[in-house]
Amino acid sequence: MLNKLKNAKLFVLCALLLTVIILSVSLNKDEEKKVSEPELKEGYEILIDSKSVCVLDSKANAEALVEELLSKAVRYYGTDGKYSILNRIDIVKGEFDPDVFYSENEAESSMGTNVVLGAPTVRTTEGEKITVSLSDVSFTEKYVETDFETKYEYTYGVNQSYEKVISEGKKGTIKQIYETKEIDGKTVQETLVWESVLSEPEIQVIEIGVTPSMQLASAELAYFIKPYDGVISSDYGYRYLNGYEFHTGIDLVAKSGSCYGKTAVAAADGVVVESGYSSSRGNYVIIEHEYGFSTVYMHFKKRLVSEGDKVKAGDPIGTIGSTGRSTGPHLHFEIRLNGKHTDPENYLSFK
Repeated sequence: MLNKLKNAKLFVLCALLLTVIILSVSLNKDEEKKVSEPELKEGYEILIDSKSVCVLDSKANAEALVEELLSKAVRYYGTDGKYSILNRIDIVKGEFDPDVFYSENEAESSMGTNVVLGAPTVRTTEGEKITVSLSDVSFTEKYVETDFETKYEYTYGVNQSYEKVISEGKKGTIKQIYETKEIDGKTVQETLVWESVLSEPEIQVIEIGVTPSMQLASAELAYFIKPYDGVISSDYGYRYLNGYEFHTGIDLVAKSGSCYGKTAVAAADGVVVESGYSSSRGNYVIIEHEYGFSTVYMHFKKRLVSEGDKVKAGDPIGTIGSTGRSTGPHLHFEIRLNGKHTDPENYLSFK
């Protein structure tokens, strides 16, 4: 009986000792955690070109230090009037370990403001040196001429080589203002900030001869059929789209809904002389016809003919899309006579 009591006491003592050890280990871990996870402090980090330079305790101190840096840069580069900073400078609010905060002297040393002479150079927290650059900013006026449109009038029954200028064309003028940034007298950046049309171009009218056989073809407007039974969204002639430019054809879209995927057809009998792709035209087809005419079709989703194919008026040649330089699904359509652009509405009515 006595032995049993001794064993029971021994068991209780061991259990108590184990509990004390577990509690001691747990407390030590909590203390270690407190030591390894210091309390963070609010601060303001100065970044040059997205790289950390220093952390300060107040936004005002950070802004003042940046102003000192810029003042040094202005003195160094001798910049007069308006200037632009070529580096990216940010002041970012955040929570930081107290050990990473800079004293006033340390911050001035990193920002280079404690040195009066020399280039405005900062030192990042990783030890990298970055030179802050400024450029002089000025505004420059430029005058750009815009080409005039040429309209052709046809005189029938005379030699095809006959050509006479009825009305001289006149170029238009656009005034542009550019913001120019310079370093040491060399232009490093030029940006268009404003433009205005001072004068519109005046159309040049040229009379050209058409042989009797061409007279028959041109007189019979049924020679051409509509490549797509839609409406015109952009006319032939000058327009403003990504700048002032001459539109060499017409753009056709659906009368209602979307024309995307709809079939376009050959406007007249002929031979496909080009079927390809370019960055501006997208998928395009050019068909050569009789009497010096050719037709051009652009921005197809898919081309249905190949170079050398013979086509009849109304034959499918492609499905309408928005490839190349295009702002949306449409068919760009041109009619050329002897290689010169003409207004398709001289031959077809889309009203």
